[in-house]
Amino acid sequence: MEKLFFIAVLLIAISCKENSCVRAADVALKDLDESNLDYYKYGNDTLYLDIPSVVTPNEDGINDDFVVITNISNSDFVAVNFKVKNNCDETLHKQNGTFPFIIPNINNLENGIYNFDFSIVLLDKELISGGGIIKIVRK
Repeated sequence: MEKLFFIAVLLIAISCKENSCVRAADVALKDLDESNLDYYKYGNDTLYLDIPSVVTPNEDGINDDFVVITNISNSDFVAVNFKVKNNCDETLHKQNGTFPFIIPNINNLENGIYNFDFSIVLLDKELISGGGIIKIVRK
């Protein structure tokens, strides 16, 4: 059983090295309405956090940056974490203790699909957490 597990892990590692670690986006820029994109919605009764599902860094001034919409301020939480990973589970961006979430190197990311996860511990120890995918789409 241990040999099978090792072989499976080795095959995954080899496939990630041989293939791109970024899955292709399943949508083209021409098919998007950049001013009306979907957001992941998280929160509780009073605080909310909306994370974009698509970013289009094509320098047209619309949806070029990763922008989180929220009413959570620095005085509302005691801990916060945010990570972006590729398909090979390599962490490309990690943010701890600062909010709102940003992806400062978004122009360096290839077109494709990336995974994210986050957690926010509020002052009352309530946890807001989640994850999903972010699609980077250009021309």
